Amino acid sequence: MRQKNRIKGALKGLLLLCFTGVLLSSCLEDTSCGQNIETGMLFSAYTVTIDSATQERVVTRDMSRLYVFLQRDRMDTLYPRVADTLAMVPLELTDSITSLFFEKDSVLNEIKIIHTLPEVGFVDVNCGFVPTYTITNGSFSNIELDSVQIVNPTVDTDVFKTNILLFY
Repeated sequence: MRQKNRIKGALKGLLLLCFTGVLLSSCLEDTSCGQNIETGMLFSAYTVTIDSATQERVVTRDMSRLYVFLQRDRMDTLYPRVADTLAMVPLELTDSITSLFFEKDSVLNEIKIIHTLPEVGFVDVNCGFVPTYTITNGSFSNIELDSVQIVNPTVDTDVFKTNILLFY
């Protein structure tokens, strides 16, 4: 009798272990996130010149020799390119002001982006949470930087939507 109870107990334990394994494997079947969940401010830079023959203003997209830093000491370079004409930088998660330092041709300009604290949305179990910001204002030092234009204030995961244009 004790032998039968032991066998029944072992079979129940084995059955429970198999059932748990099936449940866990079905939950973790596809653990990859099938979409872009990176959130960052997208910017593009332009050089503004005057055509000597026509005296007209010429605007040319120019991302060459452009570096972005979080601090004035230039220790931490940010600048993940999305394309040759576009780059992405992160915004602060816990503050409504993000200060970035843009260097072009060895001249450093500070740009302060004023934005909302992120609204965090749940995508799914595999992708997790994604922050969305709204740029409300900004300021910049105009050492070599001519102007900054906010063209799309919503900062989200759309990597084809430029948020800010820089004009040198």
